[in-house]
Amino acid sequence: MILDDSDILQAVSDSQRLAGGPAVLPPSLQNTIPHCHRRAFNDIVGLLISRKYTLAQIEEWDDMVSYERDLSLYYVFTSPQGQGRYDKESMASWDIRPQLKTLTLVIAGVFTSPNTA
Repeated sequence: MILDDSDILQAVSDSQRLAGGPAVLPPSLQNTIPHCHRRAFNDIVGLLISRKYTLAQIEEWDDMVSYERDLSLYYVFTSPQGQGRYDKESMASWDIRPQLKTLTLVIAGVFTSPNTA
């Protein structure tokens, strides 16, 4: 994973605009973050590898951090522990899976095609 679970924990806290930061998040929500983060990363990598991108390309992708954070947030707030904290329209913006089916990775500012060798 590119991000740490602590990065996702902070993103969840920031999205809730909590005074006191991550420490004031309910333990049930904190405890779901590692699972949701791992699932998001694995989904991104799995989908891009199925499109013939290599793991090295994915790890070097300029926008990987943003996509990893967004999909992690989506999974956190659609989990049983996170439901009810956002309306469906707001959460839909974090579900980047459809974009992954067609986007071209940009690595070091250069559009990069999947490895077709």
